[in-house]
Amino acid sequence: MPASMTIERLSDTVWRVMEPCDGGAPEARCYAIVDGPSALAVDLGLTDRRSPAELTRAVAPAAVTRLLLAPAAAPAATRLEAWRAAGFVGEALDGGPESPACVDTEGELAELRAVNLNLRSAMVEASDAALRDGLSGLYGRAYADEFIVSLLPLGAGFVCAFVELDHLKEINREAGVTGGDRIVADVAGFVSELAGDAFLFRWSGPAFLLVLQCGMDEALDRAESIRRAVEAERRFSRPVTVSVALVDSREAVGDGPRERLDSIHAVARARLKLLERRGGNEVTAESALAVEEKAMAVVMDGDPIASEYLVEYLTRFGFTAIGAARGGEALELMERYKPEVVVADTYLPQFDAFQIRSRMLASNDLRRVPFILLADKKTDDLIERAHALSIYHIFEKPVRLAEMAGVMRYLIRYGGDDGQP
Repeated sequence: MPASMTIERLSDTVWRVMEPCDGGAPEARCYAIVDGPSALAVDLGLTDRRSPAELTRAVAPAAVTRLLLAPAAAPAATRLEAWRAAGFVGEALDGGPESPACVDTEGELAELRAVNLNLRSAMVEASDAALRDGLSGLYGRAYADEFIVSLLPLGAGFVCAFVELDHLKEINREAGVTGGDRIVADVAGFVSELAGDAFLFRWSGPAFLLVLQCGMDEALDRAESIRRAVEAERRFSRPVTVSVALVDSREAVGDGPRERLDSIHAVARARLKLLERRGGNEVTAESALAVEEKAMAVVMDGDPIASEYLVEYLTRFGFTAIGAARGGEALELMERYKPEVVVADTYLPQFDAFQIRSRMLASNDLRRVPFILLADKKTDDLIERAHALSIYHIFEKPVRLAEMAGVMRYLIRYGGDDGQP
């Protein structure tokens, strides 16, 4: 047991383990949260003190298992052993045989260890089930994000390979949603067999994430091997192909791990869109700038003539634009092309702009797509409804198209509004 370790009881359910840092002062490295039949152990690396309520709110399901599942497991195992030996009691531990905190009968100590092992087992089972995707059995997007965040500060290079099943909408139309789900699950199992030492996750919809701890040249070779193997495999109920977008960890930008994670996501989405427009069944590590040169915009206006005019103007302005005069048609186009920006008139047949925006916010693929609203008149009620749906750019008709196109470029370049007016 490490010398000078302390275990501080914060409440009936929360303990904090303090370990000495290089400067000699204690550093809060680990927390234990005990709730009912399970215990949650979290290594947050925090030096600030948090109240039990603040800590409980801060712990996401993915963070809960970071201590158990992150690559650097040896130090975590040492700390967990210290917790089990201590029985989660709030006393100072100095590791000496004469310390009152360590003196106990063999029976009591064995009982404490058994209890905590059972708690840890319950924690692993509950957390594991919560983090796994029900269809593929792989860990899902939440844990994938936490995993990448845990790797970024380590400085070791890695490559994220985003493997997406091509043409899932067509598969669902021909085989039904159940048949499509079966193919997604089968592809997940097949890619798992090919993953080797890589970490594989279900990222979003028909897309999986392989984290490869190697250089880009090796990653390209492995991705191409996976693409060819899927194309040649005949175990699936119908022939399928995949597209693979590679993002090097060195391409991540931002002040902190979360910002760098978001930048990896943005590059991945851009490259997957590029592959989709090329027809799929391809591997690329091509710069996202190639996509931005012809950014995709979906334009919605209940007046087909107005919609056609907007499409023509934006095309001349350097966009790839597609128009829709009905809400249902617009939703289908967005799901198919995954645009960089959406422009919508307030009132449309089938679904109005607010209903469409609500559906976009419920979609992992579309919720961060910038949305520009066109209105006959900007009223207080309309602005309030728009802001409630994270729509902060509203143009009153007649629209100055050059100004709107400039705003569209800005939103695409800087990733949208991020929830800020």
